[in-house]
Amino acid sequence: DYQPGHVLAVEVTPQGHEKTLKGPYTVTRSDTDQRTVDVIYRVIVDPPASDSADHVESGPMRKTAAFKALREGDENVSFGGKFKVPILEGISKDAKHVVLVTSGAGVGPCIGFVEQCVAAWAAGDEIAAPSVSLFAGYRNVGDIICEDELDDLAARSGGRFSWSACLSSEGDASMQSGSAPAGHSIIAGRTTTAAPPAILKELASRGAALDQTHFHLVGNGEMVSEWKEALLTGASLAEERVTIEMYFGHTSPAKAGAVAAISEALSASKAPAGVAAQ
Repeated sequence: DYQPGHVLAVEVTPQGHEKTLKGPYTVTRSDTDQRTVDVIYRVIVDPPASDSADHVESGPMRKTAAFKALREGDENVSFGGKFKVPILEGISKDAKHVVLVTSGAGVGPCIGFVEQCVAAWAAGDEIAAPSVSLFAGYRNVGDIICEDELDDLAARSGGRFSWSACLSSEGDASMQSGSAPAGHSIIAGRTTTAAPPAILKELASRGAALDQTHFHLVGNGEMVSEWKEALLTGASLAEERVTIEMYFGHTSPAKAGAVAAISEALSASKAPAGVAAQ
């Protein structure tokens, strides 16, 4: 019974290779009746040579390429273990709003979490929080994944769920910014600069204060570290209101400029009425 946010270990031995490739992956959803577990991952094509767990190779084959080559009935793959705390279980019980900030495939487990929320809301249960918003970071518009699924969740949420894609590529961002596809918006910039003003606007519309909000961060280590430091130090949120899941780059330091940008933008929520935050 895997829940969105659980981490499991996957092992695969590519056909024609002796080396077994191993890696942790975060669960999007599972179905005990169908005996299925869904995981979203990005297939790495010819990544930089590395001895880290992020880029493991077996001869000419990369780990994620080996996973992609799997077919139903293959016996050269196995998974097991149940690590980390599911997203829902980690949400502060008194949260008035939940903000999800992701990069790349980090949106996967958040989709499963929102599915849980939408199902509960339909049954009259507020479950994790009265409302949820997602800010998913990508480089290009072509990198955005699961648009239809997220738009459908927004449509079925009764106005309780919204999501935005933050595009860091200047060309794609300037071309797409301001567009309003059914169910979501596209914002120019990395999540560090694009999301904070949108988050404050969302909180104001929901009647929720920053210190009543729970943040869940999923994705590359640099992004997660920047947001975590800004939220805990710059915004002075309680530790229990910030939960994280790093996919790779666990030792990547947070960039001071990015931390400052998030902190300064969010500090606007603490300024007295009619006074601009300095």
